[in-house]
Amino acid sequence: MQYLVILVVLALLLGRALRKSSAQAGNPSRKEADGSSSLRSEIKAAEALRDQFRAKHAKELAEVELFSRNFKSELDGLYAQKKDAHSKIALLKESIDDLYGEVEVVRSKLDAWYKSSDSIFGYRKTKIKEDSFWGAIGFSQTLAQRDNLKERRNSLYREIDDAKSEKIALQEELLKPAVEGITTVKADRERFFHYRKQGLNKKKLKLRADETLARLKDQEREVARLRHESAQRCED
Repeated sequence: MQYLVILVVLALLLGRALRKSSAQAGNPSRKEADGSSSLRSEIKAAEALRDQFRAKHAKELAEVELFSRNFKSELDGLYAQKKDAHSKIALLKESIDDLYGEVEVVRSKLDAWYKSSDSIFGYRKTKIKEDSFWGAIGFSQTLAQRDNLKERRNSLYREIDDAKSEKIALQEELLKPAVEGITTVKADRERFFHYRKQGLNKKKLKLRADETLARLKDQEREVARLRHESAQRCED
């Protein structure tokens, strides 16, 4: 009886093993899919590590460069640029104020013209002429006088808009870069002093950057190897 039980158990285990083997053999694509997914994950992780080494190497090179910079010269240039920008912007502000003053003069002349026009009948109860010799020299009222004043007013507004645009351009392209540059250079100078206090110098920092570069190259080779393996699997 015991032998019979043992035989039954062995038969059940054998049948289960055969079914499992048959299922695996009948679905090879699942194995391939799992392998491809695993390889893609390896490539992604390898690329992420490579990118970390790239960023670290770039940062370390910038640290090495700190010991070759002339911070005083850089700041002198930026302060001169800032001063030049402020000077040009001040001149434009003054010019804009003068233009607005001219606008007020022209508007006053236009108001005076309309006051003397006496409705649709013009100067001294006569119809206003389009233009005349006497109007040109200011001895009689004409429509040309009004039109010239309007054109002058509009021209002044265009000049004001141009001056404002130029002022904004100076602020964005000359003043802002100078101010931001001063802040950046001062921060870099503080980092330089900090490294020097720690006993670091250009040679030591360069050695550290070279070590990171070697690790970066190794990682780039690893990424290339994994991509090559992935390409070969696709061909197969």
